[in-house]
Amino acid sequence: MKKVLMLSYFFPPLGAPGSIRTLKFAKYLTYFGWEPIIITTKDIDFLSKDLTLACELPENTMVYRVGGFEPARISYLIRNKLLSCNKGSSNQASGVYKLVSRKWRNRLNSWLFIPEDKAGWIPFVVYKALNIIKKEKPDIIFSTATPFSSHIAGLILKRITGLPLVLDFRDAWTQNPYYYRPTILHSKLENMMEKNVVNNADAIISVTKPILDALKHKYTFSDGKSFVITNGYDEEDFSNLNKDLKFDKFTITYTGNFYLKRNPNSFFEALKIFLSKNSDVRNNIQVLFLGAVNNEYVKMSQKMGLSDVVTFKGYSSHNDAISYICASDMLLLIMGDGEESKTGLTSKIFEYLRAGKSILGIIGEGEALNLLKEKGGAFITKPSDVEEIAKAIENGYYNWKRGIKFVPSDGEEFSRRALTEKLAAIFEKVSDNGKYKSI
Repeated sequence: MKKVLMLSYFFPPLGAPGSIRTLKFAKYLTYFGWEPIIITTKDIDFLSKDLTLACELPENTMVYRVGGFEPARISYLIRNKLLSCNKGSSNQASGVYKLVSRKWRNRLNSWLFIPEDKAGWIPFVVYKALNIIKKEKPDIIFSTATPFSSHIAGLILKRITGLPLVLDFRDAWTQNPYYYRPTILHSKLENMMEKNVVNNADAIISVTKPILDALKHKYTFSDGKSFVITNGYDEEDFSNLNKDLKFDKFTITYTGNFYLKRNPNSFFEALKIFLSKNSDVRNNIQVLFLGAVNNEYVKMSQKMGLSDVVTFKGYSSHNDAISYICASDMLLLIMGDGEESKTGLTSKIFEYLRAGKSILGIIGEGEALNLLKEKGGAFITKPSDVEEIAKAIENGYYNWKRGIKFVPSDGEEFSRRALTEKLAAIFEKVSDNGKYKSI
């Protein structure tokens, strides 16, 4: 069986979409003749952790955890030190990295670190990887980003060892609509990093075609080097549902976090309008938010008089989230109408489609909109059209009352196993061209 060294900063127990993508690849790669060897971070300060995810890894999978000189890791170590010395409560200690708001923390990090605040992980992961490569003799290197420090580490390892390098872009890098660098020098250095990484890669994967097309336009590489592998759903996740989770109310559920233009503001306004026009349904509807939600949205829902309808349940395990999705009647997808919606394709959309429930999509033009139109069964609304969103909630509610259910079109091509088969085929292609150097 061939081996692949996978550099993935985000990996269970960190509860992030990037963690799940790499986990599912690692879970199914052995079915297609590839043994994964994973290098990820040690414990860090992070908003959500899911201890159930690692149980999905095949037995004896090698996972190496490497710490680095980077803010989230340092914050975690300080927090543990405070707790062990009894000098601070758990709540005080957990806030070490959160004393500065996220906005200003990101601005500070953009001055101090290139390509981002995980740069201090690079030398540690390279050192560890070289020892692993010497011992395990992998056939290729796979790096997934964000953070883009993983790609920098992958490039360094390729140059030292000669192993083929496969890049996975879960997000755009310098072409990200939210990309910010404080000076021209910062921007030039990071563009140079991106150029070196892309030009020296043996294969480039992205979760959407627009991200890949933008890279091609900027750096000019062949179609034979680039591939789209979207996120997806794992069929096995839908066979381990909580059968006792049932609702007697019309239930709208949102899973995940909010940031920037991806926020529930227009949905709350629309929900308020719907309830004001249909006061008799108030006791027959509930909205659930599963995820680490900023307290400002909790206060907003209260201020708008929605606290009896809207419940913020906090972060839940991925397994629990799937159970809630399947027990709900309408699934809420919010992506805003900025540049991100044009290129982004959030992982939750595939699990929403697999669940076979109606979807309320508050989204602008882009990949997500195109996919929902293709698959059907979704109420698609513009983020700025509150009345349209209110009408979609009303239609969903009365469909539920009449027993009308959404029958999804086939989406088997988005199963994690099928997507991993595509990845394994790419690995086979690039591994045949690899030239290993003795180290």
